[in-house]
Amino acid sequence: MTTSDPPPKNPDIHIERDVIDEFEEVLGEVLSRVLGLEPQAVLLTDLSQLSDFSGTGLPSEQTQGCSSLAALYDAWDRWVIERLVAEFELDAEVLSPRMRMLDLAMLIEAGRNRTTH
Repeated sequence: MTTSDPPPKNPDIHIERDVIDEFEEVLGEVLSRVLGLEPQAVLLTDLSQLSDFSGTGLPSEQTQGCSSLAALYDAWDRWVIERLVAEFELDAEVLSPRMRMLDLAMLIEAGRNRTTH
C-alpha cells in the first residue's frame, strides 16, 4: 500500500438484536441481580451467551482453592447456575453457562407465566 492508496474499508458489522429487545426487562434483572452489572452499560445481542460474562459477580470466597484459570471458570459456572436457580426458581438441569441469554430470558418468562396462570 502506498501513501496515495485509500485506506481499506471496514466491513459492515451487523449486530443481531431482532428478538433480544423483547426481553430487555428480564435480562436487566439477570444482569443486575445475578451478575451485579448495570443493564444500561451492557450490550446484549441475540447471540450473547451467559458465559460471555464468565467471572462477573463471582464472590471472592468462591475463588478460594482455585489454582488455575480453568478452576476459576468452573467455580463461576457452578456459582452462576446456583444464583439463577435461587433468584428465578429455575430448574438447574435446564441451565447451562453456555446458554444464550435469549434462551435464559425465555425460560424465566415461561416460569413466571406458569406461576401466574
